[in-house]
Amino acid sequence: MSFRRLVIALVVLAVLLVGGDRAGAAVAEGRIAERVPCHTGQDADVSINGVPFLSQAAGGTYDDIGVTCAPFAFGTITDATLNLHLSGVHVALGEALNGPSQVPVDLLTARLFVPYASLAKSSPVPGLALSYEDGHVAVAAPINAPFAGSIDVTAIGEFTDPGDGVTLSLRDFKAKGAELPQAISGLVSAFTKIRILQNAPYGIRIVSATPTPTGVVFDGRAVGVVLRRTS
Repeated sequence: MSFRRLVIALVVLAVLLVGGDRAGAAVAEGRIAERVPCHTGQDADVSINGVPFLSQAAGGTYDDIGVTCAPFAFGTITDATLNLHLSGVHVALGEALNGPSQVPVDLLTARLFVPYASLAKSSPVPGLALSYEDGHVAVAAPINAPFAGSIDVTAIGEFTDPGDGVTLSLRDFKAKGAELPQAISGLVSAFTKIRILQNAPYGIRIVSATPTPTGVVFDGRAVGVVLRRTS
């Protein structure tokens, strides 16, 4: 075989390998998407990154898989955005292509964005409204006061106690923009904390919550997660 023909043959082989690698990755990404449902009728966007797919598949371990669900639904929230990074995903080649019943993951890191309106509706406080104000969460809710009826009370909220859920701790109470009347000051004593986002998906432990102008970004992680077939 001449040098020219050898080069052509190697180029063709490389193209076939790259094409096969990409085709295999696309199939595997679809299988993994089935294990990370968005619960909104829309499929997750899955990307297997890192060294060539076939090399990872041969070893049965993947260290860089990205998953995005937009929108994502969990609990009463239907319009969240979920970004996951999966590291240490253990799936044999045959299972990856045929559809594993479960996908063990060593480490899952997550970023979950939830709009203020959805967070407020998922809380146990009737009429709660959340918004952004100078880097904090502005909180408003009606409180029924004796002889005065419903009074709109506002406060500043800060996220505390990250973990299985997140607590919104309130301070600087006001009523209709003025100092809190003595008549209802005692009523807000039970309104100093709101448990919010009580059950994060996939066993994620929340490590931080950051207010933005349109919603809250929750960052978290989970260790030793098993993603299972949902149907």
